[in-house]
Amino acid sequence: MGYRSGRYGRGNGDPTSSFMIIGIIIVIFIGIGIYHYLRKKKIREYCEKNRLTYEDSPVSMTGYSEPFDILTHGNSSYYSAGMYGTRGDIELNIVDYTYVTGYGKNRHTHNYTLCQLYREGTQFPCFFVRDENSFFDSIGSMLGGQDIDFAEDKTFSDKFVLQGVNESDVRRFFNNKVRRAFVRHHQKGNCYESKGQCFLLYRSGHCSLEGRLAMLNNALKIFNEISTTNYENSMGDIPRNPKYYG
Repeated sequence: MGYRSGRYGRGNGDPTSSFMIIGIIIVIFIGIGIYHYLRKKKIREYCEKNRLTYEDSPVSMTGYSEPFDILTHGNSSYYSAGMYGTRGDIELNIVDYTYVTGYGKNRHTHNYTLCQLYREGTQFPCFFVRDENSFFDSIGSMLGGQDIDFAEDKTFSDKFVLQGVNESDVRRFFNNKVRRAFVRHHQKGNCYESKGQCFLLYRSGHCSLEGRLAMLNNALKIFNEISTTNYENSMGDIPRNPKYYG
């Protein structure tokens, strides 16, 4: 007399495996929730000790904020865990930013940490800087993607993709001093945008408090060096929503 293997073991009639999988998923979600709660708690406590405001909603700044290219992506977006305040004459905010693209099965969530700086009287052209990927960006250039290179500065041009709304303005602003500031202080994975009076550094993921402070330190070093560059914007109107090739 033979045995039918399908009648034995953990088949469709045995719910143990399903319960184990559901249990693991629940534990993972609880763990993620606890991590984010503790992360925000640490950020909030840091704000209380360092004269910064903690808010889960955006706080308007003196400078521009909404026109940054990164803030125009997706069909919905939201902010949380914002740190707002000043460092000397510099107004700053560091905040979690999330935007959503697609719907249903094609829905994707994109998480970033933003660090924005503003100082009264500062003036920049509209530009975007990120790490260069030699393979993909060479293909992008063939397809018409913008990358402003400097023949006299191969170090900078090989390291970064530089884009701008008005290329002549960007070239004029990115003198040797400005280029050296990005080469010296840049941290891999950081992206930078400028919008008239404001400077934005952002990176993928919601950073820990320590990661946020590292971003702020990086942003301040670059901002303080490039904001001393004498520059008069030749553009009549700064675009409300500048678009870059990403």
